Amino acid sequence: MKAAANGVLNLSIADGWWAEANHLGGGWTINAGATSGDSKSTDKAHANAIYELLEKEIVPLFYQRNPIDDVPYEWVARMKTAMQNLAPIFNTKRMVAEYAEQLYFPAHRRWQHLNESGGKRSIALTRWKAHIQDHWGDLRIEERHTDATASAIQNPELGVGESTTVQAVVHTDVLFPHELTVQIYHGVLDEAGEIHDGSLNPMEYQADLGGGAYLFEGSLTLKQTGLHVESGYTERNVKSLGKHPSKNTDLTEPQGTIKKMDRTAEIARETAETRIRLRLDLDGTGAANINTGVGFLDHMLELFAKHGFFDLEIQAEGDLHVDAHHTTEDVGICLGQALQKAVLDKAGMQRFGSFTIPMYESLAKVDLDVCGRPYLYYETPLVTGKVGDFDSELTEEFFHGFVNHSGTTLHINVPYGTNQHHIIEAIFKAVAKALHIATRLDERITGVLSTKGSL
Repeated sequence: MKAAANGVLNLSIADGWWAEANHLGGGWTINAGATSGDSKSTDKAHANAIYELLEKEIVPLFYQRNPIDDVPYEWVARMKTAMQNLAPIFNTKRMVAEYAEQLYFPAHRRWQHLNESGGKRSIALTRWKAHIQDHWGDLRIEERHTDATASAIQNPELGVGESTTVQAVVHTDVLFPHELTVQIYHGVLDEAGEIHDGSLNPMEYQADLGGGAYLFEGSLTLKQTGLHVESGYTERNVKSLGKHPSKNTDLTEPQGTIKKMDRTAEIARETAETRIRLRLDLDGTGAANINTGVGFLDHMLELFAKHGFFDLEIQAEGDLHVDAHHTTEDVGICLGQALQKAVLDKAGMQRFGSFTIPMYESLAKVDLDVCGRPYLYYETPLVTGKVGDFDSELTEEFFHGFVNHSGTTLHINVPYGTNQHHIIEAIFKAVAKALHIATRLDERITGVLSTKGSL
């Protein structure tokens, strides 16, 4: 940039600022042409291109002098062209403006976004980073061949422009698939067997294979010749990165103070009887991915998420060969822990919620207070019995676990009803609706909704 302002001509590969400026007549571009991709052959091609330009263009032009005044007028003309075309575009004013607009201003907006409402987003992001770091070493990537990749291994020669499919099974004890960005890293191998100028292709989540294993799939199209892989795919060819909602937020515009709070929580719990991973997003759309091994409980939790507009993911393994008691209770505990973690200090939250749900002959009324003081009032006509594979009396155990670990005062009253399925479903729906109301944020509320100023 300083050189251009002083009329110095440039000789460079089309990289950095010269990639944008090389067509403006301020110098020459080194073009190595097609290479095999390894660093040695590329360096050799660049050197030959430089020698060619020096010998045939640059040196002759510089020494092409006027015999009267010994001035290289063609060279000077190029200098003037460089100053005229480059200086107005590539200058300190532009550099400072782009640094400010592309880096400093977004960084400041991000700082404001993370530190609103007492820095809750910063706290959540810090906890998430620690969570990812603590469990990153548990990740394991396993090769999995599709018909296409198996064919590619048997016949490893693929032409430029041809595509193939890659599958990978990612094993993780705690992390969820939405927390991972899985990518195919591919490129031409150099003489040392390392990928040269690699490219990244995204892989999409396909399926939960159980036991903390998740299937991802992606495709790649070969764009240059050379040896891409020795055989098959190895772990170095599949990358896995952590991701967090606040890191992907568009911060080009100032963010709202309350309505865009990142109120999520992740819980991992392992005992001698159960192993549970749970993620809750209070500001979701009702999306659910539930697998507890207890079909009726899965159904109740799915409708809980749906009617509360919560995004909820639960993967649970328990001693179901005994019964569903430990699994049901521990899932309730984890959901309570997630709620307590998601609402943090409860600032700006409505706190109270009530809802009544009719379900055919049954009626469930729920009143709750997310106040930090656990209490369960439970009055229903439920008696011992089963709904599918679920013992009806475990409904109370579930909400005991939820209440004790979320710090919620919860009153469940079913004044009448006969069908156990209807009664339990009405309860879960009513709790979801009441909790949705209680966890709403209201910009009129400063701090917590309490005359004491604390809960």
